Amino acid sequence: MNNCTKFPNLQEIDFAKNRISDKGFVAFGKISAKLPNLKRINFGLNRITDVGMIDFANNSSLYANL
Repeated sequence: MNNCTKFPNLQEIDFAKNRISDKGFVAFGKISAKLPNLKRINFGLNRITDVGMIDFANNSSLYANL
């Protein structure tokens, strides 16, 4: 995830079916501001729970791009 600055024009990421947990989901949220052109993210079919979704919403920098 720390290599995100190498792809500043990245617009879409598909993380589907990767066994991503709440911890990984929240970690992505915290660095998401480094991807200013990101328009679409797919986290489908992972191990993200309601707790992870709430933590993501409370800690994500993704909203800085809106």
